[in-house]
Amino acid sequence: MDQKRKAISPCESKIKNFKDYKSPGNESFLSCDSIEESFLEEEMISTFLIRVSEKNNEEFKGALDYVQAFAIWEKGLKLPEPWLYGIGLVFSKSKPFLLDFRLNCEIDEEKIIKSFKVEVDGASYKCEYVPNKRPPADIGDIAHVTINKTRWKLTPDQIKLWLSLYGEVVKQPEFEDAPGLKRIKTDNVTCMVKLNKHIPNLLPAYGRRMNVTYSGQPIQCAKCYLFGHVRAKCEAQAKDWLMDYVRQFYEEGRSSLMLGRWFDLFKAATEMN
Repeated sequence: MDQKRKAISPCESKIKNFKDYKSPGNESFLSCDSIEESFLEEEMISTFLIRVSEKNNEEFKGALDYVQAFAIWEKGLKLPEPWLYGIGLVFSKSKPFLLDFRLNCEIDEEKIIKSFKVEVDGASYKCEYVPNKRPPADIGDIAHVTINKTRWKLTPDQIKLWLSLYGEVVKQPEFEDAPGLKRIKTDNVTCMVKLNKHIPNLLPAYGRRMNVTYSGQPIQCAKCYLFGHVRAKCEAQAKDWLMDYVRQFYEEGRSSLMLGRWFDLFKAATEMN
């Protein structure tokens, strides 16, 4: 990577593991995310999409790399870098390119520039905001739930088992279509749940930190795991993921099957103590 690109990517140390994933249907989905263990330090709270439709005033159907994507965030959207948790890149040979910006905070849609042009690596790109039209869901409502960054390590049936603890799954979990792109899948799983209670942002499912989001979901802190604030504004003492948070689900009766390796790690840790 040349010096110019290093200069426009101050978050490169945080945003890692740029991989060309293949979905079950063998469609391409490029994703660049914070390393998985970053869930211990911060949380993904919300996402929004930017459509890159033109390059140098001509229709753009190519792809950008994640450093160029960050330049659009920094130079075009002009939003603070600390908000950025990760970037998903979704592309098709026949459709406009999409940037899935993943944030560690809530964002007021009014603050997002709806349409802009930005210079990146000597080229001019036209970008447009793709609005989220889903209303906030409360108890008793049907929530459009997204399980983020599964990397195809969790099956729809596994996800349904966990979500059924929080309400009735009225639409089966399935891998998400990239917005506006047919037959292009992301590694996110979506479903619909009629809520009996709100779903935590983080769930210790099958040995992974399952990240769940939906419109209207209470914010959960990744430091104390309580609700109503984010880590950056937390004044409480930090809680341990395994000994405090996983313990809570263990004591609620979650099985070794549902907890996966977290169950074994927790049991080993308690026996040592």
